[in-house]
Amino acid sequence: MDGTPPTKRPRIDDSDIAENAIVRCTEYWFDDGNIILQTESTQFRLTKSMLSMHSSVFRDTFMMPLPLDEPTIENCPVVILSGDTAQDWNHLLEVMYPKECFLKENPSVDLLAGVLRLSKKYDIPLFRKNYLRRLKSDYPTTLEEYDKAVVWSNIQGEDDMLIPLVSLAWEIGLHSVLPAMYYWIIASAGGDNDGYMPKLLNNKTPDLSSVDRLACLQGYIKLVELQTQTTMSWLDTTKIPVEACQGPADYRDAVKRLSMTCPESTVLSGRFTLSKHGIQIGTQLCASLVKRRRIRSSKTAERNAGTSCLPCLGCPSGRN
Repeated sequence: MDGTPPTKRPRIDDSDIAENAIVRCTEYWFDDGNIILQTESTQFRLTKSMLSMHSSVFRDTFMMPLPLDEPTIENCPVVILSGDTAQDWNHLLEVMYPKECFLKENPSVDLLAGVLRLSKKYDIPLFRKNYLRRLKSDYPTTLEEYDKAVVWSNIQGEDDMLIPLVSLAWEIGLHSVLPAMYYWIIASAGGDNDGYMPKLLNNKTPDLSSVDRLACLQGYIKLVELQTQTTMSWLDTTKIPVEACQGPADYRDAVKRLSMTCPESTVLSGRFTLSKHGIQIGTQLCASLVKRRRIRSSKTAERNAGTSCLPCLGCPSGRN
């Protein structure tokens, strides 16, 4: 019989942890945990059963025998997760270990992104399905779905959230939401502080690739051109006065001055109103002109123009 003692797994003591600047996540460090996951410099002590219940990747991993030289802490094996971030894992565990039942709050963009990234990598279908539904509901692919949708009803609305969401859509391969995201970027291109336009014109904008910038800028130009032929065609002075006009003969001049005060961004986003932009000269427009050249067209032409122009945004074909 060989008298050589069996090889033991090395034990990581507190001095090693301090020396390597490793920190324990106190919120997700459970006394009954039997596995320690480490990402970046953060460690989480969890239970294999919980991870296996949600993730087929972890379930298959835990069925394999551990190497003899596997490091341990408090008799728990330590698994290093490369490529993940501690923030993403905090978000995933927040969903996996909820502190309240029947949560009604919408997830933040960071939480949504973290859960979708990790649920794809580790095959966690339940969480992935739920958060994909939220993303698809807020950025639909058809006019019928758009009619039913309420913007940001499934995700917390945040400043400058669209560019990170575009980056996330590419990362997880969800190309079907890109046209709607591109549309909201170009619809918000102007206005206060020029909106997204400076970011579109800056080729160093983080998380916005040249493909995204080109699609948005080309779409912006085409949508503006298209709306001059549809929704905003009533501002064409060559079509004024209409046959039903009654009153002063200077309607054409009033419309010309009104068109010069109309920001393109408000037209694209559907926020243009006479009361806001034509308060000084709106009274010079007859009711027939307003009704026939604006109100009637806004419910059909603009919506059809916008949806028919989505393919011009340069998005990959097909739904996913």
